[in-house]
Amino acid sequence: MPLVIGKTPVMVRQSAGLVWFRAPRSMQNTVMLGAVLFLLFFILIAPASRALLGQWLSQAGTWTAAWAPFSYIILLLLLAAPFVSFFLMHHWPKTPEPENPLARYKHEDVEMD
Repeated sequence: MPLVIGKTPVMVRQSAGLVWFRAPRSMQNTVMLGAVLFLLFFILIAPASRALLGQWLSQAGTWTAAWAPFSYIILLLLLAAPFVSFFLMHHWPKTPEPENPLARYKHEDVEMD
């Protein structure tokens, strides 16, 4: 039985005592964005965590300047990797569907005269 949130049906499946919700992609993206913003809000609300994040950023800037040629290459690789993997996934050749081995035994209707 589908659960309806607003006008969007959400599929519900129960297995081994767990309930799984399957929502459309747009709703999944919205939920993920909400969860990330919720987490960032609570990380940035505490002064100790803000100070720690500021310290990490300043250390990262110092490290980048100290290891200048190598650090920029590493940053370039880290920033380019998602785009390269996206390109590879979308341009990878499709695998052909395997042939059904039982297709030759398929019963065909024979017309009788």
